[in-house]
Amino acid sequence: MSRRPYLVDLTVFAADYAWIYDFKLTEVLTNGFLDRIPDDWRKCLQNLSSGDLTSLPDGKTKEDWPPSMQTFIHQAVALARRPKHEQSPLELPSRLRRGVTPKKIHEVQQMTHYVGRLCRERTIRNVIDVGAGLGYLGQALHHHYGLRVLGFESEETRCRRASAREESVLSETRSSVRTIEFELGESEANRIDFERVLFEFVGGGGGGDEPVCLVGLHCCGDLTPLVLSRFVDCCPKGSTLVCVGCCYHRMSRRSADDGGFLHFPLSSELETIARESRPTWTMSEYGLRLAAQETKARWKRQTAADHSNHAKHVVYRATLEAALRHTETQATKKFNKLTSKKDFSSFDVYLQSALNRLELDDDVKADIDRTAKSLYEPASFACVEGVTALQFLFQPLLEALVTFDRVAYLLEREIEADVVALFDDAISPRNLAIVGHKSI
Repeated sequence: MSRRPYLVDLTVFAADYAWIYDFKLTEVLTNGFLDRIPDDWRKCLQNLSSGDLTSLPDGKTKEDWPPSMQTFIHQAVALARRPKHEQSPLELPSRLRRGVTPKKIHEVQQMTHYVGRLCRERTIRNVIDVGAGLGYLGQALHHHYGLRVLGFESEETRCRRASAREESVLSETRSSVRTIEFELGESEANRIDFERVLFEFVGGGGGGDEPVCLVGLHCCGDLTPLVLSRFVDCCPKGSTLVCVGCCYHRMSRRSADDGGFLHFPLSSELETIARESRPTWTMSEYGLRLAAQETKARWKRQTAADHSNHAKHVVYRATLEAALRHTETQATKKFNKLTSKKDFSSFDVYLQSALNRLELDDDVKADIDRTAKSLYEPASFACVEGVTALQFLFQPLLEALVTFDRVAYLLEREIEADVVALFDDAISPRNLAIVGHKSI
């Protein structure tokens, strides 16, 4: 299937089944969600076994399930296009692993191997790392491939720590890797500053028009669209892009009254498809949040006890939320966290702990306590886990809408582009990189 028909199918599917994801999970008892589930689906979801829950996101169904639900599941699996990652043979030396989490080690090893190979194939020797943090990626790229790396980091304290780490782990070749305080922004002045820094960096290596590799490891929210924009507008011919996004729901809104996002859709193609095929649908924050959540790789590891605990957490919190709304109570927390893990031993324990941490008069607490206990329905546990399984089935489709929209944006500007899985999504769920190549 070519890109445009695929984007059409994704858009139509996401719009037609938006009721599955377009809500806050802890408001499941207050937003009418349960009433939107078809009756035969609800009965089925309430009776799924732990094995059914685990295998549903893989498209495994049973003959006695509602035909419409089986059709939905099979269509969702057919639309899922999540590429598989290739395990990198590269291993970081012990000094580059120092103080780095196992998850970050996996990400840096995988991305270093991929970016290093691209740079060798395309004779690129300069890399700009956006959102460099403490410089783990840049240090690995220089150590393994001899690349010159300039890191952009928005926080001054991280820049200092990155510089100290560069001094420690790279010693004599430290001058080839630098981290500076620089934050990408929307303004024209910011774009001009980016071009100036880029020219000075590449010029220092011998040529102002020399191609670069622009990389970003988990560029949050608006940062990935900004990285793509800078690649299009500022990077020389022959340059390469490798950018892994995350936290799609943190993208800026178009306006306070508009439900849409500033950088989604990013491409004219998806904007046109959405307008023509489902003009009343807009991707919500909840849709983008689900796109940025864990994949089915982690869901498949859940045990029966894990499912029970998750359902318990959701239903307890949702019941309290429903009681607060029912009593028209606006509550302020005394502490950052309303409850802790030990408070979920029973609903009564949870409720008392939560009420003790809210700034409320005793008579109001008593009213909420009575209301919550009257609303509490343990039978909703099973339905919650069934719906969560459907959301895990939906997750790759929503993320595909985001990533292929970004690919379309680059293709519209005559830049070769694709989506590549860099990491094992069981280790690092946000594993999809937008890869672009400018012609020479």
